Amino acid sequence: APKNWYRGRSGRYTPCKAVEKKLDKLSGRDRKALQKYLETVLEQYNDLMTVPEVIEVIGYSDTSIHRWCHNKKLKAFKPSGSFRIPKISLIEFLISQESFDIKRKSWNHILLLENFVDQNKI
Repeated sequence: APKNWYRGRSGRYTPCKAVEKKLDKLSGRDRKALQKYLETVLEQYNDLMTVPEVIEVIGYSDTSIHRWCHNKKLKAFKPSGSFRIPKISLIEFLISQESFDIKRKSWNHILLLENFVDQNKI
């Protein structure tokens, strides 16, 4: 392909990189604002979320969610054989540096972060 052929053609690459750069500069106050934003987005869900509900919100596969739970990146427990994830734990994960460091973010995760950045003019 000619030089710069693919530049700007992917609808996902540029916005994700732009959001990632802004997330690297988040101050403590901005993280609190992100936490409040996520609380409003998740208020329709119960305090204990199932894996399919978490998938619906952030768009990663169930394998990723289970791996994060097993590796203790995402706090969860198994009362009856399936993971239950406290909403607070999901919010803490999404505002943590581990979440910001995910290289290949899901489209839902990118949209969630872009909406926050657009609303707060970061």
